[in-house]
Amino acid sequence: MNRSTFLSALAISCALALTACGGGDDGVPLGPFPDITKTEGDEPFALTLPTSKSPGVFVVTSSNPEVATVSADYKVTVVGIGQTVLTASQPEIGSYNPTRTTATLTVKERVCVLPAVKQGQKCVTPPAAT
Repeated sequence: MNRSTFLSALAISCALALTACGGGDDGVPLGPFPDITKTEGDEPFALTLPTSKSPGVFVVTSSNPEVATVSADYKVTVVGIGQTVLTASQPEIGSYNPTRTTATLTVKERVCVLPAVKQGQKCVTPPAAT
């Protein structure tokens, strides 16, 4: 094997190793992490994480804690109306580079139908007048 053939084979082997092991600048590709729409006052919900070949544990953060917060066990609590960016990230682990993806959470205002009125973030029907 001449030097040129050896170097080409080495470059291909390195490229395949990086792809298979999740190396490279951007980390492994992550599965879908779709945008979410909720309504103020909705109950906390479990977040569905994107899929990943990396064994790294995801950390999920909210860019706007006045709209929603995320607990360590991936429960999202709606706090107020607006939008927040949820970022799911994995650290570098072994040969896997760090990686991240985002989804937008939009929280809409709760609209009550009469005779219900909004109290806090819920719709309640006032007691009938006697």
